Amino acid sequence: YYGYWSFESAAIADILSVDISPFENNKYFPKDMYFYKKVE
Repeated sequence: YYGYWSFESAAIADILSVDISPFENNKYFPKDMYFYKKVE
């Protein structure tokens, strides 16, 4: 069970190089996974 995270929004933000600062405080945006992918 992964809760209500929106994995699609993180993937789209990464693919399109969208600024995620408006989403960082959203509880449904998986920012930890997004930043892990960026560091990798």
